[in-house]
Amino acid sequence: MATFIYNCNCCRYSEFFCFFYCSSHHLFCSFVSKTIYFFERHKKTPFYFFLYRLNSIYRSILKLNIFIKNSEEIITIFIGLRKLREKESDIQTFIEDITKLAGSLALEFYGKVSKERKQDSIVSKADRTVENFLVSKILERFPDDYILMEEHGSKGIFNYDKSQRWWAIDPIDGTGPFLSNLPFWSVSVAMLQGSEVVCSSLNMPLLGMFFSSKKEGKTTLNGNSLSKLSKNVRDEFDFSFVPCSPVNGLIIKYPGKRLALAASSIHIAFVACGSAKGAIIEPNRAYDIAAASLILEQVGGCIRYLNGSEIDFAKLHDGEKMKTPIIASHPEEFSFFQKEVFWK
Repeated sequence: MATFIYNCNCCRYSEFFCFFYCSSHHLFCSFVSKTIYFFERHKKTPFYFFLYRLNSIYRSILKLNIFIKNSEEIITIFIGLRKLREKESDIQTFIEDITKLAGSLALEFYGKVSKERKQDSIVSKADRTVENFLVSKILERFPDDYILMEEHGSKGIFNYDKSQRWWAIDPIDGTGPFLSNLPFWSVSVAMLQGSEVVCSSLNMPLLGMFFSSKKEGKTTLNGNSLSKLSKNVRDEFDFSFVPCSPVNGLIIKYPGKRLALAASSIHIAFVACGSAKGAIIEPNRAYDIAAASLILEQVGGCIRYLNGSEIDFAKLHDGEKMKTPIIASHPEEFSFFQKEVFWK
């Protein structure tokens, strides 16, 4: 006698085939089993084969349902990944939008504000206004995020979680040039996750340059993909960026030509464009370089401490100044700059 096994795992299947499950499912199984047994004993083969066929159809339906269930799960995963990519894309667009608006706001103050002393630096009403605008926009969309800013310190709670999203913003990097009616200043916005920069934008309104970068994504200048950094033959006519004023303990013996624009983010961005061999940057804070560092790294450049170690931005979340200078360059040029820079 043939043996028939029925599995009644009703919870495994979707509601699409619910009429086969629960009580009706068990009744059906019992009816088919007993009927087949009865007709097989009484040699009623035509009806027996009918029931056997009915049983095969039923089992096929169950298999189809399992297939549909698995397909639904695959589709759900696919949709989830697509939404995640869309979410990341939305955040990048958000960063671009607020950085552009912040640049336009800064231009309203350009040539119209005076400098104010702030410890060993200078500040203006423009810095505070642009920073307040950026912070309000970020908190409006991400109210629980931690924000490190130049003028007002920090806002929120930093918990050292590797997955924590936080922000480093510099409303006007290059306040000196800005107040001197020079074009070498930028609005810098970076979104970080733990120790790494994930998305950033850098706006240089008067230079007509807008950078946007996403980790493991596109890096653009004015909407066009930025070319990968190439290593060219070095000579004495190559430019590199250096600090605009003397830094205690920093000695630079770079043999080529030197430039100083008083804005670290612009120095790094120009290295990313291939306009300079490298940039030697005095100890800065996270908001000074975070946005530009991602731009450089995404085109194949590197930015590290003088000893070659990588920058852990999480350790700089509180606005603490770096302990040593940093070098931004093509990876194969880094060792050259190390030999030309001395830190006491």
